[in-house]
Amino acid sequence: MNLKKELSILFTYFYRKYIRYLAVLFVVWTGIFICTFFQLSFLNDLVNGIVAGSSFSLFTAVGLVLTSFLIPLLNFIGEYSSGLLKRRVEIDLMAEILRSSMRREVDKSEVLARISGDLMNAMGAAYTPFDVAFQLMRFSVYFVLAWLFSSTLALAALPFVAAYLVVVWRLGPKIFKYSALERERYSEVYKWVKEMVDGSHSLRRLGVRRLPDLLLAAFNGWLAATKRQIFYLKGVQFGAESIAYAAPQFAIAYGLYLAAQDAATVGAVLAASRAVSLLFEPVAIIISEVASYMQFRVSYRRVVELLDHGEAAPGADGGGEAAVVEAAVFAYGDKVVLSGVDLVLRPGDFVWVRGPSGVGKTTLGKALAGLVKPASGVVEVPRRALYVGNDDYIFDASVYENIDLWEGYSREEVEEAARLAAIDFPLDKNAKELSEGQRQRVLIARALLRRPHFLVLDEVISGLDQQTAERALASVRSRVPICVVISHRPVEAEKIVEVGEGRVKLVPVQHLQRLEERQAGEPRSGGGDAALREVASSTVPSLSSA
Repeated sequence: MNLKKELSILFTYFYRKYIRYLAVLFVVWTGIFICTFFQLSFLNDLVNGIVAGSSFSLFTAVGLVLTSFLIPLLNFIGEYSSGLLKRRVEIDLMAEILRSSMRREVDKSEVLARISGDLMNAMGAAYTPFDVAFQLMRFSVYFVLAWLFSSTLALAALPFVAAYLVVVWRLGPKIFKYSALERERYSEVYKWVKEMVDGSHSLRRLGVRRLPDLLLAAFNGWLAATKRQIFYLKGVQFGAESIAYAAPQFAIAYGLYLAAQDAATVGAVLAASRAVSLLFEPVAIIISEVASYMQFRVSYRRVVELLDHGEAAPGADGGGEAAVVEAAVFAYGDKVVLSGVDLVLRPGDFVWVRGPSGVGKTTLGKALAGLVKPASGVVEVPRRALYVGNDDYIFDASVYENIDLWEGYSREEVEEAARLAAIDFPLDKNAKELSEGQRQRVLIARALLRRPHFLVLDEVISGLDQQTAERALASVRSRVPICVVISHRPVEAEKIVEVGEGRVKLVPVQHLQRLEERQAGEPRSGGGDAALREVASSTVPSLSSA
């Protein structure tokens, strides 16, 4: 992904979507800057008035106290809003990743890895450009305030800022380096601690009391990494803090010298020194975020790869009435699974797809539903096409919820779909407790509830007894215009499709019946697989003869 596209996605998804939240933060910090200006002005006026021997100004004193109270209050509002914004972005990114995984085929382990390992960093990468710009604004405002009260002291503070910058910039990256090393060494320790706990009974039985050298080495490695981590962490903390603490003290001392020379007022010196003390926090934040941005950016790119797509959900509305496959080839990598596939299925077709295991029946079913794209050729997916596989997930929720899938169908619709799928067990039962046959009926009910125009049922009657399977398929036949049933068990259908040896053939129903009748009177050698091989080797019409 190039930088231009990365920034485009960042602007579209993050800044434009959350502009209201960012505007609130901008308003809050503008209020902080205004209050800081008045706070320093009140301090300047109050001190200069007392030094000049004028009467004490109660109004100025109240203003100083009030602005000093408002600044932390506005800081709280800003930090609170910023924390909520970050969590809102994290939740939205997680939700969008999950929506993406429902819209297209994804690696499940990849999705979980991105959510657990990269989401926080990705959010940090999205937030960093805005925060860096904001911290630069903070530094600029505080420097201007220092300049307004004493340009000499503002310039005198710059060497301290430069020294602070060098210390944090040189030592800061080492904190990330040794923190990562510390986590790596701890993972080694934890691995061996787990090994010792899991194997403690075996060691006890053998009388072993000595800890393994590998565990002791892991302890030493963890301690060494921790020493480096703490050294640089505290080095930055105290080294940088000493500079940040010394700068305003220097400003006061130098400013009082200027005041003694009538080159500055005491009030201006105190106000300028206060502004100087505010310069260092934004510098530290900028360095920290810039140093960690490259790591954040890697995570951001990984997450964006899951978001950056324009594919519509398979089986969405917009297709035609028929399923059409013309000269299609289906392959996984360099391995061709099916080739030369021609097929037309129209409303009223109820199709049984049969064949040995592993020959491409599922690939054909998924292709008809739009879940698998051909390597070449044409596949036209009909409208409202659904694919239901025996591996479809059953959630840890009630049967009712597993049918509705939290889409808000009416109770009557869900109960009707359950009845059509021959569900004769309570809908409030936890679906994780169901048998295979009950689970398959839930899968069929899910599909019927959504009223598909085209439906593929892939091995979802294998756990049903014959009578229940016939009832469920009768409901499907009466309510779904086009249905394809992939099954190893016989299914009464108008069309029978044979898949084998990389080819797809239409088997005339009468031909199959005669073959089965003839084999019924012969000794069975190889069982059903032998029958399949004989059918597959027979000369039969192409699938295009609908």
